[in-house]
Amino acid sequence: MLLYNAIRKHFFNLMNFIKMKKRDIFFVAINACYKIVKGEFNIRLYILHLITAFFVFSLTYLKTFLNHNFLFNIIYFQLKIFKYWLDHSITNIPFASFILFITGSFKSWWGNHEFLRTQAWSFLWPVSLITSLIVSAKILLKREIAPSLFFSSIPFLYLIYLGVQAPFSRYFILILPFCYLSFSYIFFELLAKYKLVKK
Repeated sequence: MLLYNAIRKHFFNLMNFIKMKKRDIFFVAINACYKIVKGEFNIRLYILHLITAFFVFSLTYLKTFLNHNFLFNIIYFQLKIFKYWLDHSITNIPFASFILFITGSFKSWWGNHEFLRTQAWSFLWPVSLITSLIVSAKILLKREIAPSLFFSSIPFLYLIYLGVQAPFSRYFILILPFCYLSFSYIFFELLAKYKLVKK
């Protein structure tokens, strides 16, 4: 519960730290999918949120709008940024981020294209990812759509979502708390099974 509260409190700070715009699209989409499955999706409210988000985002370019007498095309500018990202942030190995998360190694997209290791990697990363999948599978087998399914499925879906994105360990800051939630849950279940703790 303490970890959950910490995630809820500091999640947006973590999103800003990793410096990747694509993460917003992922979490907006995954939240929408969850609400659709739960039957709680409000299309009007969703569109209103998107319009509000676009307006607030555009305010960060207020100085640019003023410099161009409000003739600045922010959509075209964002498309140019996206094209630059496609040209400079794509690896030649599909799901390179997934490989980095599991093994701690990645193939460089510069120089000799050698395999390198990241110092931040821990064996708990792949272990906690496996526990996340176990938690998701247990919930699906019960045919339940619970918040725990939402939290446990995020790590795996996020790694798949990154696709051919150039792998950086900082991108994993967003999903590690969710991984550790599932790991803690499974670990506690094992302790309770052998009567080492009380449920």
